[in-house]
Amino acid sequence: MHSRIRSVAGNIKCAARLFSSSSAASPAAPSQFSNTLAGLRDRLAEESPSLSDFIALKSESAYSVEVGTKKKPLPKPKWMKEAVPGGEKYVQIKKKLRELKLHTVCEEARCPNLGECWSGGETGTATATIMILGDTCTRGCRL
Repeated sequence: MHSRIRSVAGNIKCAARLFSSSSAASPAAPSQFSNTLAGLRDRLAEESPSLSDFIALKSESAYSVEVGTKKKPLPKPKWMKEAVPGGEKYVQIKKKLRELKLHTVCEEARCPNLGECWSGGETGTATATIMILGDTCTRGCRL
């Protein structure tokens, strides 16, 4: 029994030595970091373009982007446009909810997807999420 205890104690001491940090390793780290930083700076100075490289750009390689003004704004891209909530299903759901004196999670959170949910969206199935005795929404939208 005593030999088992001695072997376990020896194993613990050996493991402790392996996982302990030595003080000799820490002074080497700052000098290695400064050498690495200096090397990186030198490499970036060699590889990075200079101001004269940008000045020498030909007009063919330059590009421009059309920008709208206050008087003549550019139209928003198609992916940014959102439909205003409405439609037959939307009106039916809103009327039924007011009749039952209920409010949805989407309304309380002022969710911008409300019109999509109540109108049926891509699937055509109108959804109104109401939490009953809980505080976690199961709708699964980003909000």
